Amino acid sequence: MSNAKPKSQNSLQMFIDKSRVDPLGDKVKDAESLLSSYVAAHDMPFAGMDHLTPVLARCFPDSKIAQALSLKRTKTKCVIKNVIGVHEKENLTKKLQCTKFSILMDESTDISSVKTACIMVRFYDEES
Repeated sequence: MSNAKPKSQNSLQMFIDKSRVDPLGDKVKDAESLLSSYVAAHDMPFAGMDHLTPVLARCFPDSKIAQALSLKRTKTKCVIKNVIGVHEKENLTKKLQCTKFSILMDESTDISSVKTACIMVRFYDEES
């Protein structure tokens, strides 16, 4: 081993084209998150999303956004869990930091010996 200087490495950012803007892609992402939040807000089954996006594409053949939608049950679940869920958790954390609340907890074991714990927070929200 010698004390040679390491070769300089190019940053990964060098390979990313920052000037490339995709307004259609952004609008498609907005539409997908809006549809996912609709599914979550109305307790709709995720399986319905496998059939909804082709229907929207047929209903709106002139819409580039509807044609580019790629939202099935798996992606809907991931968007709700990893995007909307994280955002709502941050909002809830901010609200609970400045208000009084109570914690309710319930544990149970189902017939297959799987233990579950439900933790709920009860508080007064002036916004709703």
